[in-house]
Amino acid sequence: MSAGRWLGTVLAASTLAVYAQVVHHDFVNWDDPVYVTRNPVVSRGLSLEGVAWASTHRHGATWHPITSLSHMLDCQLWGLWPGGHHLTSVLLHVAATLLLLGMLSALTGEPAPSAFVAGVFALHPLRAESVAWVSERKDVLAALLWMGTMWLYARWASRPSGRRYGALVVTFVLALMAKPMVVTLPFVLLLVDVWPLARRAPLRQRIVEKLPLVALAGASSLVTFVAQARAGGVASIAKVGIADRLANATVAYAWYVEKTLWPSDLAVFYPLRLPIPVWKVAFSGLFVACVTAIAWRTRRTRPWVFVGWLWYLVALVPVLGLVRVGEQAVADRYTYLPGVGLSLAVAWSGVELVRRRPSMKPVVVTAAAAVLVALAAASWVQVGYWRNNVTLYEHALAVTEDNYVAHTNLGTALLAENRVPEALRQYQEALRIDPKAAHAHADLGVALAAGGDTSAALEAFQRALALDERDAGTHVRVADLLAGQGRLADAVAHYRAAAALEPASASVHNNLGFLLAAQGNLGEAVDQYGQALRADPNLAAAHNNMGLALESLGRRDEALHHYARAVELAPADAQNRLNYARALARTGRRGDAIGELRAALSRQPDWPPAEQDLIRLLAADTDPAGRTEAVALAERLVRSTPSPDAELLATLAVAYEGAARFADALGVWSDAISAARAGGRPDLLPDLEAALAACRRRSPVSGAP
Repeated sequence: MSAGRWLGTVLAASTLAVYAQVVHHDFVNWDDPVYVTRNPVVSRGLSLEGVAWASTHRHGATWHPITSLSHMLDCQLWGLWPGGHHLTSVLLHVAATLLLLGMLSALTGEPAPSAFVAGVFALHPLRAESVAWVSERKDVLAALLWMGTMWLYARWASRPSGRRYGALVVTFVLALMAKPMVVTLPFVLLLVDVWPLARRAPLRQRIVEKLPLVALAGASSLVTFVAQARAGGVASIAKVGIADRLANATVAYAWYVEKTLWPSDLAVFYPLRLPIPVWKVAFSGLFVACVTAIAWRTRRTRPWVFVGWLWYLVALVPVLGLVRVGEQAVADRYTYLPGVGLSLAVAWSGVELVRRRPSMKPVVVTAAAAVLVALAAASWVQVGYWRNNVTLYEHALAVTEDNYVAHTNLGTALLAENRVPEALRQYQEALRIDPKAAHAHADLGVALAAGGDTSAALEAFQRALALDERDAGTHVRVADLLAGQGRLADAVAHYRAAAALEPASASVHNNLGFLLAAQGNLGEAVDQYGQALRADPNLAAAHNNMGLALESLGRRDEALHHYARAVELAPADAQNRLNYARALARTGRRGDAIGELRAALSRQPDWPPAEQDLIRLLAADTDPAGRTEAVALAERLVRSTPSPDAELLATLAVAYEGAARFADALGVWSDAISAARAGGRPDLLPDLEAALAACRRRSPVSGAP
């Protein structure tokens, strides 16, 4: 086995060993619901509709269809088993590592330092966030395509051809469609021209040949900015000023180097605390300026230092917060690709040392191996923190200060475990740190509502909306709370606001339609259900609700179509089947209705509403066996109920009438009337008394009671 293959095997095995634990990890409550678990299009798996959605919609505030399709494929393969999704990310990370190793080995002819660079890429604890967080699938996909594009570029540079250039353009476009952060790749390719390719073409030519890639990067940047701005993810200059952005970017450059050299106290979120101390900005700026000056002075004698450092500087530009997306100051995941540049500078500096002083080779090799082992051990620990929500955010709180996002997300995790008092404390702590955190107010409202304090919950939601009136989720929560209080008009107003903010949200339109139908506004309800189904044609609840509304409007054929579609999309939903069966019965398709009721009861046995409907249909069956079955079912149902109510007794009476047991039926009708009076149901008396009179007329026994 060649040295390169042996090193690759060791690297792959080591990476798998570090990340094997993730198959036992959960999804986390930050972004994973948006990307996978609560995204109805993605969670259904791959489909033509899904491909169309990924191509035309933003996903997690960003347009990255390759990433979206990757998540869909995972759902197709694994369902919502988190271990499978994590495993895919690990395998992609391993593939990117091996591609980096192969690319550097091919470009430099040096497998050992290439393996060190690939090893740091694979095993550094800063990578844990990109690999162990399902929502960061875009990182590992983009890295794989970045490495592939670089390798194809090197092949094109060695022997230019239209086909080879077209291939690297394709992989670059795919990389942009996985994560737009790769927009800096054309500039990194200019650096690769210097080293290790050492191309002698004039600078002008080298720039011109990359202009198509630059144009694609520019288009991707524009699309990304527009998508994130429309999603409300881009912070305004008024919120974070230019001076603060520049200060944070300067400090971030130094911070990432520090964490690369000494990766301690890593967290899922680092809050931006303003203003940033002047001394910290000055020190960081001086550090960056000095290293940049050294890299420039050694660009001819040690080009790997120049290329590695500029790779790091350039690749970080999109995530420095100059255009602010999110509230973090820095993030571990942002080093995923830029960190390769730092490793390059270190690795080939070691090669130079060995060449100058061959006696140092054992020392350098041992040091490199020790570094990789230490990184692997630290990564194992860091990956472990991603086991579940509670371990992740508790660790973040242990290593950071005033981390309101970690408090908020930990509160949500505790609330999901029904630990309401603990969740309330976390939300209150988040609001102590940042009283203007709208999401924390909204989440506090959820916890208060879960604890039964609906008035305090409503106040918390209203404070959240006062801080951020464009939060569709909070409008929905307020609407649901108001609907529970019977304030339908106010609930509709909030759902209308949510629908205006998220016009593509099928669930919002569906819920708005439901409230409108409850108000008797069936025409507009149908319009809302239609919008819901245009946004998500496979939303079973919207089909079911559309069926109910259309049937109430007398449009029975259309209603049946939607009922049938609801059952097809959600075959385990017994209520959908019951609604479909009732509609079939009302249109005279009694046999089909009986079939649907039997299917509903096979999935949810001993369900009285379906049993009673089935009994009534069988009682009118032309087949005597059906009428006999109706009596048996009705008697069993009454016997199994400690205190049968009037409606249940009426069902038994219908069964007796169907079997021509009129004397028994007359007695049960009388019992049903008595039960209605005793149970405070005078609304049932007219129908029950009419049924008793009709039974007397049908009875062949003259003078029956």
